[in-house]
Amino acid sequence: MSTQKLPFEITPQIKRYLEEISNFNNEFFAHDSGKVFTQEFYLANEKPTHRLEESNQNFWKYLQENKAIKLVGKPTLKTVYYSDLDEGMVVPFQYRFKVLDIKPIEELLKRIKSDEEEIQKIDEVILAENYRPSKVEFDGQSAVLRYKTLSHKFQKGIRGDPPKLKLFKQLWDNRSHIRKGKKIAVGSTLDHVVLAVDLGFAQERHSYELNKELRNKFDQLVKDVKRPLKKKGFPLEIERKNGIQLVIVEK
Repeated sequence: MSTQKLPFEITPQIKRYLEEISNFNNEFFAHDSGKVFTQEFYLANEKPTHRLEESNQNFWKYLQENKAIKLVGKPTLKTVYYSDLDEGMVVPFQYRFKVLDIKPIEELLKRIKSDEEEIQKIDEVILAENYRPSKVEFDGQSAVLRYKTLSHKFQKGIRGDPPKLKLFKQLWDNRSHIRKGKKIAVGSTLDHVVLAVDLGFAQERHSYELNKELRNKFDQLVKDVKRPLKKKGFPLEIERKNGIQLVIVEK
């Protein structure tokens, strides 16, 4: 039964039906005693929709065809109106039935539980993958970038960080991270002019933008940072799209 395609969608509402029938049967031994169960179709927080109602009808039909239940009389009907519906719907309000065989119901509950556990496992794997420590690591104190067996040491200054290290630290703190095609860290795209001024290429934005030589020096600095890292095989890129950003791409 677990591999059989069901003629209805397993919704939280249908799960509730199954649990209530199972609890009723366990309490009153309904499949032996013939005690009649009254099933409330919609609780106060459940809104009927055409799709949900079609699934519900297929569910009750399925239980009857598998001789799990036998209806007693006709269902009580009611008309419901909701703002998300184009028109009112006439839906069953209550079903009264006897439980003939609890096995199909218990098997459906087992299937739901199995599916939920499988989904939870998948979610846990995805969550663990997203939070798995990156293999690309940067130690700001030692100024060493590492990836698996690769390493790159930036030159450190006595009275402060040299331009290459200073630039990389800024980019690292705002990096984007992509793992297996999925972006797990968005980071921030930096304004390259603001960054250039911050690195000391000019006193203010206007003077930098007007000075082609300064712009060329900044561009060369970016290339000087990027070139040895790419040559060694680090999975990163310094993108220049509407700004500048370090992007790590791990497979």
